[in-house]
Amino acid sequence: MTLQLSKITKIFLIKLCYSLLFLQTNYAQTTAIHEDNTQSRLQQGFPVVTNNIRTAFFSKNNEILNFPILKLYESETILLEFDDLYSDQIRDYQFTLIHCDQNWEKSDLSQYDYLEGYPNEYITDYEYSVNTLVPYIHYRAEIPGQNLKITKSGNYLLRVFLNDPEEIILQLRLYVIDEKVEISGKIINPVNSAKRFTHQEISFTIKLNQIQIYNPNEEVKLSIIQNYLIEEAITDLRPKSYRSELLDYTFNSKSIFEAANEFRFIDLRTLKQRTINTKELDQLSDHYKLTEWPIELRGRTPYQYSQDINGQFVIESYDVNRVSTEADYALVDLQIPIPKLLNEDLFLSGGFTNTMLRNETRFKYDFNDNSYKLSLFLKQGYYNYQLYTMDTSGTKSKKIDGSFYETENEYFIFVYYRSINDRYDQLIGIKQLSSRNSSLQ
Repeated sequence: MTLQLSKITKIFLIKLCYSLLFLQTNYAQTTAIHEDNTQSRLQQGFPVVTNNIRTAFFSKNNEILNFPILKLYESETILLEFDDLYSDQIRDYQFTLIHCDQNWEKSDLSQYDYLEGYPNEYITDYEYSVNTLVPYIHYRAEIPGQNLKITKSGNYLLRVFLNDPEEIILQLRLYVIDEKVEISGKIINPVNSAKRFTHQEISFTIKLNQIQIYNPNEEVKLSIIQNYLIEEAITDLRPKSYRSELLDYTFNSKSIFEAANEFRFIDLRTLKQRTINTKELDQLSDHYKLTEWPIELRGRTPYQYSQDINGQFVIESYDVNRVSTEADYALVDLQIPIPKLLNEDLFLSGGFTNTMLRNETRFKYDFNDNSYKLSLFLKQGYYNYQLYTMDTSGTKSKKIDGSFYETENEYFIFVYYRSINDRYDQLIGIKQLSSRNSSLQ
């Protein structure tokens, strides 16, 4: 009897080992497929920066511009800034400008159609970091440049490269406007009762002052953007009517956005003491390390107003005088203690990620702690962010952290015009609206 049980036990153990091996292999294959699928969904986005290039932005009068806008025919400039980390050698970076259509696809124009002067300019303004644990070189360049003039309105990509213009190390968006329309609008509750308490609708009109159109559905294109989130722009809008030079987009059921919740924040303005969200602060030999308190999701709690900067970020430090070269970098650890989501990935996004869901800002699940974890390497400053989920089809949502019609959001309406004889989209109007000054109730 004992011998028989022993044989049964051996057979059972052998089968168990094979089963575990199969499950492990199957899990690894499933995980690999999931990783590849996630990568494919992310790679459809917008190339941003290489690993050593950090904290890239446009600024004007020491203020970061999340929507950098230049006026056509005016001599104003904006400043491009970025850091090259762990570099002790000055690099001959250059920049150029690429004209795009409304959807950020390269237009049919050649550079000589929209630029006067040599299209590539060297970046010659740079400084080494001072007294920082993380060494870097800070680069600056005036845009469009001393020897460059923009002659067409529209969307532009600024590309920074080292030797080959096709090998881009940094790419940012900017706008050039030739204002020809007046836009009036407000934020209202959606008529759809199912979305009344979780969404916001943009109702607006466009007055055509300086252009004559014959087919508004074909000649006028729109992009409505919430809180600088270009990737989530609503573009497929058609006017309800066109009369007396007025395009009517009021109570348009397509211009509806998920209201989400107020932005969360990471406060790195000092590395000498812990701030409100910081649990631990350590100075290591080559960088600072912060561990934030675990994040508690707000999806099942009532709406509560908290002041934010609508997804933007500010490079600022209480510890030094010149943040451009004296502010340090820190590794920030985030943790969300929730069960693993089924067939969904969890992301963080904000102005500092170029408002995109990127692989570097995707949380990884730690089964030992039953938590989602993410580490970010950031320069001293104040950062707003939101949490997103994305399913296997690429559908994104912010509902995991709550969505309330009361949430304060900013909206931007971009108006483009292309006549039947044009080869490019002109940017002819921009309007900023705030739900703070709205008809929500």
